[in-house]
Amino acid sequence: GRGAIIVSAHFGNWEAIRLAGRGLGVEVGIIYRPFNNPAFNAVALGKIAMAGGPVLYKGAAGLKQMVRHLRGGGAILILLDQRLGDGAALPFMGRTAHTATSVAALAQRMGAPLIPAVGQRRADGLSFDVTFEPPIIADAPDAAMRAVNARFEAWIDRAPGQWFWLHRRWKWAGDPVSGSSVTCSSADT
Repeated sequence: GRGAIIVSAHFGNWEAIRLAGRGLGVEVGIIYRPFNNPAFNAVALGKIAMAGGPVLYKGAAGLKQMVRHLRGGGAILILLDQRLGDGAALPFMGRTAHTATSVAALAQRMGAPLIPAVGQRRADGLSFDVTFEPPIIADAPDAAMRAVNARFEAWIDRAPGQWFWLHRRWKWAGDPVSGSSVTCSSADT
């Protein structure tokens, strides 16, 4: 009844992670922010629904649904390689990047494992290898998210062409990583 929080990036095919979970008998939901273009949004939702599991919208209502789904033993996939609300300035790709720590805090509060997973495209371009990595074990949300960022970096270093990066993670940070953790808020955008 504690569920699992699966973290990934916009890398390879993240929906393959949800399908692999379903193949293992786990209903994997996803956090979703609707696209601004209604026509594109309808197409995207149709494709996302094919993987099964709940599609949970960002915001208070989605958070309540997510907690309910986790308490019911389900899993949630969250793509964390973007700027999401409040967080901390943590190392990512050689620079300080805004990193959401609320996901790690929620995992700790619920006793749910924080599991990195990646759906890497094979050489044929048509199939994917899904890897569920060992859960992140950390005493504090900042430490957990440092470990998550390090996993993302390893995936990106291994196959940079599979990282679908459109988000401005570094827009407020221009200095190389100093190793310090600076709290930042959505007001910094």
